[in-house]
Amino acid sequence: MLHVHRSERADGLVEALRILLADAPPDPFTPEVVAVPTRGMERWLTQRLSDRLGICANVVFPSPRRLTSDAVAAASGVDPRTDPWLPERLVWPLLEVVDERLGEPWLRDLRAYLHAGRARRFDTLRAVLRRRLGLATTLGVGPRYLHSTGQFHKGGPNTGIFVLLTATDASATPVPGTDYTFSALKQAQALGDFDALVANGREVVHYHLEDPTADFSATLEKLIAQIEK
Repeated sequence: MLHVHRSERADGLVEALRILLADAPPDPFTPEVVAVPTRGMERWLTQRLSDRLGICANVVFPSPRRLTSDAVAAASGVDPRTDPWLPERLVWPLLEVVDERLGEPWLRDLRAYLHAGRARRFDTLRAVLRRRLGLATTLGVGPRYLHSTGQFHKGGPNTGIFVLLTATDASATPVPGTDYTFSALKQAQALGDFDALVANGREVVHYHLEDPTADFSATLEKLIAQIEK
């Protein structure tokens, strides 16, 4: 039987647990199962229960993950030791699928995040800058809503040169519950990055592409050729 208790104080939960454990199961060899998040909580519960019951024996303290894993294994018949859906066992097969299918439409957003497609064309430019001019570069694909480029680079020595590239979106999707679009939000993020860099005396250039579908490969190739001279 599953019992769920809620309390604002751990002491209240201990008392409810003590009442349950005081009623011994018919089979004395059947262990009681108490899920705990940490080993420290296990030790604390063992001590508190021993104070109230005199002894705390034949009680197992699995983690919530272990408890749910065992329950799913019992219901599905899949041994958790060989379960192919475990996160630590799933990661490599998942990466193989991503590598094989990265060009498909359903992975479009992930492809952009991984710098695939257009963003990958900058890799050649970065390699040339490093080889010919000895410049180390970083490339980030926005928007970065938590740790933005402007926030990340506004500290430290003033030795960086920053190029901010934005483009007009082909479509404007409203942000639910607001009067602005995701496009406006992204542009505000980019301009905020720009302002943060300028305010801290950084050298920064902002290029905005009005046509998001334009092929800028030729421009990149010309720039690379000039650097290679």
